[in-house]
Amino acid sequence: MQTCYNLIVMKQFCFIFVVWIGVMSSSVLYGTSLQIKPVCVGDTLKIEIIDPDSTVMYQLTGPLSLFYNFSDSIYTYAIPNANISHNGTYYVFYTDSSGNIQTFSAVAAVSNKPIVSVTSSPICVGSQVVMTATDASTGGMLTTFVWNINSSIFTGNEITFVPLGGFTCYLTAISQGGCSFDTVFTISIAPENYFTFSSPMCSGDPLTITPFQEGTFLWHPTGETTPTIIPKVDVATIYSLDFTSKTGCTFTVEGIVYPKPEAVFSMRGITESGYKDVVNKETVIMYNDEAIIDFFDQTESSTRWYWDFGDGYSQNNFSYKQDPSHIYTDPGKYSIRLYAYNNFDCQDVTSQDLYIELPFLFYIPNAFSPNDDGVNDLFCVSGEGFSKENFAMNIYDRHNRLLYHTDNPDDCWSGLASNGKSYPIDVYYLNIQLMTLEGEIKEYHSTVTLVR
Repeated sequence: MQTCYNLIVMKQFCFIFVVWIGVMSSSVLYGTSLQIKPVCVGDTLKIEIIDPDSTVMYQLTGPLSLFYNFSDSIYTYAIPNANISHNGTYYVFYTDSSGNIQTFSAVAAVSNKPIVSVTSSPICVGSQVVMTATDASTGGMLTTFVWNINSSIFTGNEITFVPLGGFTCYLTAISQGGCSFDTVFTISIAPENYFTFSSPMCSGDPLTITPFQEGTFLWHPTGETTPTIIPKVDVATIYSLDFTSKTGCTFTVEGIVYPKPEAVFSMRGITESGYKDVVNKETVIMYNDEAIIDFFDQTESSTRWYWDFGDGYSQNNFSYKQDPSHIYTDPGKYSIRLYAYNNFDCQDVTSQDLYIELPFLFYIPNAFSPNDDGVNDLFCVSGEGFSKENFAMNIYDRHNRLLYHTDNPDDCWSGLASNGKSYPIDVYYLNIQLMTLEGEIKEYHSTVTLVR
């Protein structure tokens, strides 16, 4: 046996070549071995000497021209972020106590992590679904797939099941090298009765569908393709919608669209022409501080009614009668609404304005006697149906001198001057201006006789 050993290290093109000159023995220290556990791409590959001899210097070689001296009692070599190129056989060399070169080795296995994609047939409630998983890193040929769908376990790259609703899927892919990939996804599925129409469906009202996902619409019998349509019918008509989701599921919903009534009414009251139909904003006159209006439903096929008399201050502002009456106690403009329903419970609404006024009455006495006998001592005008805020009265003597002025129709003339002196018996001249509640300006020129 040769007893001289020389170690020659040659470097060329940045690669290290180790050449041992001498006799190599296959015997190793008892129990010493090289351990390399399988890892996945991206993990740290650890090369570890098991039961090393601390008196021996170990050298490591391997793929990618690896050369490493173990030292300082550290017998683990780590390769972070390992990849497939690190696969292969790693050798450890050392010189035993007899001067022989010994070696032992281990094979590194770095495996790709699964790269998983899932495809599926259309996922619809109550229909069979086929889901397929593929591992792009290996083509899936050597990959194990484990599916957990709502706690039901399936294996294999292709599974078949019938969903009864939405579900959550947990999928684990395990490569031949033991590398795994976990993913989870939730599928929302609309139930078969997801789409419903409101009841009743009436002509002229919009039919709107809010889908759970994107898709296409087809309405029958109109052929419209929008989420919302406004059907117009004169007789009860069946409408249906076919909705096809982007996942390929088709839902069909149908219902009957009913015709609406056409609300019409008339009203009667006392006008300047007597008791008659009130049309074209004709004014109703109040008598004894009230106006009684009779309302008449003229809607065809109406079976139920709701009236709003527009009289917010009245406790009887509403009625469910077909032909009601209402008493108004204040002049003004009122908006009357009739909601008419047919036997399909479809409704229509119409409105009219009602104008109520006090009758215009204005009285000017032609004489008064301010003699303190308690009878006709004051000159007072009176009336109704005019604005007290737009009133002026002037009284003149025969020489056109202004004796009295007031802006208040409730004021009365006493026949006295401002100094308390009585005016003489005579005829006095009046000028009165006022405005009716309709805005008409009226002016009166008259006389009044003062007697004693």
